[in-house]
Amino acid sequence: MHHRLGGPQDDAKAVYWSAKAAKQGNAMAQRNLGGMHLRGEGVPEDYVREYAWSRISAAGGSARSKPNKYLSLNA
Repeated sequence: MHHRLGGPQDDAKAVYWSAKAAKQGNAMAQRNLGGMHLRGEGVPEDYVREYAWSRISAAGGSARSKPNKYLSLNA
């Protein structure tokens, strides 16, 4: 768990709000949700979901959303 602005980060809440925004088409939230799946923050590690959310984010216009090919191919 990371600490932000002096308090503990609630990973479950971060996943909830990121998923809500991601499902509404927010590319940054989609990228962030993919990263949460990659690192297992608030959700179990899941390289397939990481890859999927990264691809969706990239298709939505996020230039920073490139699926982690090394992890995705070697999972």
